[in-house]
Amino acid sequence: MSDRLRIALFTYSTQPRGGVVHAQSVAEALHELGHDVVLFALGDNGAGFTRLPRCPFVVIPVERRAEPTVSFVRRKVAAYVEGLESRPLGSTFDVYHAQDGISGNALATLAARGAIDGYVRTIHHIDDFADPELAALQEHAIVSARACFAVSEVWRTRLRERYGIVAGLVPNGVDGARFVPPTDSKRTELRRALGFGSTERPIDAREYSGARQVSDAGDLADTHRVGDARLIGQGEFYLSIGGIEARKNTLATLEAFALARAHVPAARLVIAGGASVLDHSAYRLAFEARAAELGLNIGTDILVTGVLSDEKVVDYLQAATALVFPSLVEGFGLVALEALACGTPVVTSNIPPFTEFLTGDTAFLADPHDPAAIATAMLAAREPSERRRLAEHGRPLAARYTWEASARAHIAGYRAALPNGAPALA
Repeated sequence: MSDRLRIALFTYSTQPRGGVVHAQSVAEALHELGHDVVLFALGDNGAGFTRLPRCPFVVIPVERRAEPTVSFVRRKVAAYVEGLESRPLGSTFDVYHAQDGISGNALATLAARGAIDGYVRTIHHIDDFADPELAALQEHAIVSARACFAVSEVWRTRLRERYGIVAGLVPNGVDGARFVPPTDSKRTELRRALGFGSTERPIDAREYSGARQVSDAGDLADTHRVGDARLIGQGEFYLSIGGIEARKNTLATLEAFALARAHVPAARLVIAGGASVLDHSAYRLAFEARAAELGLNIGTDILVTGVLSDEKVVDYLQAATALVFPSLVEGFGLVALEALACGTPVVTSNIPPFTEFLTGDTAFLADPHDPAAIATAMLAAREPSERRRLAEHGRPLAARYTWEASARAHIAGYRAALPNGAPALA
């Protein structure tokens, strides 16, 4: 194998979900290191990437239509196989690398037919599917790979425990040229452009006496220092990224927002993203019903944006009061790093993988099952001294995670795995 690798990298979508962002960013970084890379993706109804990749890419169209999740997944796998079989893959690439179960099953099919000589697989997380066919497809895409990577230690451990696979660690990264802290004037400008007017002003002790914070135990306590307090007013919003789904713990975010908003009435909650092949409609209905019970209106108090362009993601992260991300199951938590790079406080779960790279000096870590604890952190994130403290430690942390470093880890893993066809990476 020459120093210059020929790499085919596969992802299941063109929409900016965490694993898709990882795939595109790694492909670009490998390309910029001088390797021959082609990024393959399935595009619902032919949709392209929200940000044009800086490397060669191929989008294979698949029709998006209403149907049960398992049949949709089967169709996506079949579309991938058909689209790839129309291309002379054979010896075209040294490395075939699937980032998910859909592309993994497609490559497993091609390997079984002798069209390619095996593939490697990145596991971002493992779902506990109730549907036995979905569970079987997920497992097949993992165990059929000749080597596996994981994006965090918690999933390396679970791969070893569940399948006996020793996976290589490939970190996530942050595009430091795009995710940068805004100036105060830029933040105000962004808030106005996004539809959030700003009435930020200092307040005195008499006015502040009513602004109280919910403690972890659910009590009310004056924990902010009056000298630092500012009423952010109409410009303030909390940002949740990942859509409305159980894995993202959006109902707990809603409960926490209701508690926080009782003390910051002008604040709003923005829920961005949500592209997924899975059906989250039942959870979304439960979310909407609970919002109504809490007296919160979706459209005014809570804004659901859907999928955002890469540019808009940066805008929202830079303008937000805090990223609220108490996810229950995550591969790594890439958006937390991106928020830190923007100097935006992060409220997230005190469980792995977040605790692998975050501490109390870089983020607010809360029990994801305790909305009062999440609300406490959301209110603390408004305090300027806390924002400065977290930015002082969080930004240098984010700067240590680069896509170039991730690409170099991939190259080392490829070279260790492929020459002798080893079934796992040490």
